[in-house]
Amino acid sequence: MDRKQVLEIVFLSFIKENRFIDQDFKSIWNTFVEKRKRSDNEINFSLAYFYFRNTLEDEYFFVDRSKVPFRYTSIFQFKETSTSYNLNEAYRKIYKAIETLADDFKRNKVELSVLNTYSEEFPLIYDKLDHLIFKRQQLEVEIQSKINVLNDLLKELTT
Repeated sequence: MDRKQVLEIVFLSFIKENRFIDQDFKSIWNTFVEKRKRSDNEINFSLAYFYFRNTLEDEYFFVDRSKVPFRYTSIFQFKETSTSYNLNEAYRKIYKAIETLADDFKRNKVELSVLNTYSEEFPLIYDKLDHLIFKRQQLEVEIQSKINVLNDLLKELTT
């Protein structure tokens, strides 16, 4: 076996044996290197990252692409296979809902900013703009609350 194959086997067993919650790849790598200090070099990091992104990411992790760098949470394995599938499916749906809400939150922020600009630009219709700003602020609170609740739910699933 060559260096790459050995690293892949060792890294895969490390991924299977550990749980990761909302961590970037570098944190996962650093945890791996703590246990296998001789693996700590740039070539191994590159090989592991390529293997992780192309092979392990889809099968073993939920990926939060709304953050940079991406954040990874282990797909949890439970004793009963049907329960495992159902919980992982629920986890995926919750994660997807959070991503959608995060996009909505960003869009609402931009719209709120534009409305604030217009309220300065068009003082004659300040009342109408103020009402729209108020509605956007309420929407912002609502979206953030939903995100918080879903994040709490994810934490409950992982404990």
